[in-house]
Amino acid sequence: QPNDILLVFFAGHGVMESGKNQFYFLTADASGVTVSGALKDVGISTEELTDWIKPQSIKAQKRILIFDACNSGQVIKELVSIGKNGQNLLASRGDDKSKQIKAIEKLNERSGMFILSASASNQKAYEIGKYNQGALTYSLLKAIKEEPDILEDKKYLNISRWFNAAEKSVEELSRETGTRQQPQIVSTSNFNIGIVDDDIRSKIILPFEKALFTRSEFRNTDFRVDNLKLRNLVDKGLSDLSDDNTDAPLLFNPEYEGANIYSLSCDYTITGNEVNVSVILIKGGTDIKTKFEVKGKTDNLTRLSVDIVAVTKDWLNKNK
Repeated sequence: QPNDILLVFFAGHGVMESGKNQFYFLTADASGVTVSGALKDVGISTEELTDWIKPQSIKAQKRILIFDACNSGQVIKELVSIGKNGQNLLASRGDDKSKQIKAIEKLNERSGMFILSASASNQKAYEIGKYNQGALTYSLLKAIKEEPDILEDKKYLNISRWFNAAEKSVEELSRETGTRQQPQIVSTSNFNIGIVDDDIRSKIILPFEKALFTRSEFRNTDFRVDNLKLRNLVDKGLSDLSDDNTDAPLLFNPEYEGANIYSLSCDYTITGNEVNVSVILIKGGTDIKTKFEVKGKTDNLTRLSVDIVAVTKDWLNKNK
């Protein structure tokens, strides 16, 4: 009805049709399908979405569209173009019946359109691995849970404040990870969309922050080089753990660097067939978090690397 709120939230994959400026949201049907040439079968175009929510079908005067997908800024361009062609996404409020004038004026005060896209039309929308969520989705949840300033009268969720806080958070996350992602906001007004209280905040469970790991350093103290090539084995183990387990406490990338990045610094000695590894878990290259010893055999280095990864994982799980 006119005094209701329509909110469309999409988090997933978005693609541009090859050779055309047409954006598609990919549905679950696109999984395992070569989408080129089949977008109309497995995707939802902006044009189709617009047809679904046209005023003739949905009369809600407050409309909020949130798109957490790559290239989703293109949606804004297309919606603006559609609007210029006369297909306004807001229901017509004009009426020549004088008896409805007051009702229409009241409705005008409550109407408005807000669109938030995760990125510009030529940008990716990143999933922040250390949070297991898209940067925009995470930022929207985090703002509600942790930023009381977005609320009017300490309880009403203000759409403009909410989106601006999320935009700022996404940009901060982008700087941390060295990516480029700029959310796009379009609005025709500002309004409150609901109430946020302690019960709501308690139900928002933000994913724990994963530790970011970069390449390890290994050295045989007798030769001052890693003649057993243990670093390769351990880094592969950290990478496999990072890639294969969404509950893993770490995210590995050999290119990470900075004050918040973890790594393993390891010296080892060899006595006969025995390998004794002294492992130091450090953060930012200087801050020692813990030390532990791991023993293994020269004829089973894979087992030794698995044990090193395991004790690292155990420490991280205990210190989340």
